[in-house]
Amino acid sequence: MSYGLFKQRQKRLFKIAATGKIEQRCTMCQMKVVVEKQGAEQQRFEDVSSLSVDGSTIRIATLFAEAAEVKNAAIRSIDFMGGLVLVQQNG
Repeated sequence: MSYGLFKQRQKRLFKIAATGKIEQRCTMCQMKVVVEKQGAEQQRFEDVSSLSVDGSTIRIATLFAEAAEVKNAAIRSIDFMGGLVLVQQNG
């Protein structure tokens, strides 16, 4: 992640009050999950409440939709500050 992108995400999560104190805010802490296949985005899940891995199958549960399974997949990266999980699907 570039420094500029890091700072941009950091500004979303933290604001500096007039007193100079850092105030953390979190309105919704659910993650987003992006599934990529052959370098292209295939699916995007919003408001993800849980994610589990069973071998090469990733199960994604969201607040507003039924749970989904992504087969032949692996987690590529997790950005805790940005609330984003990248999943790579093979085959």
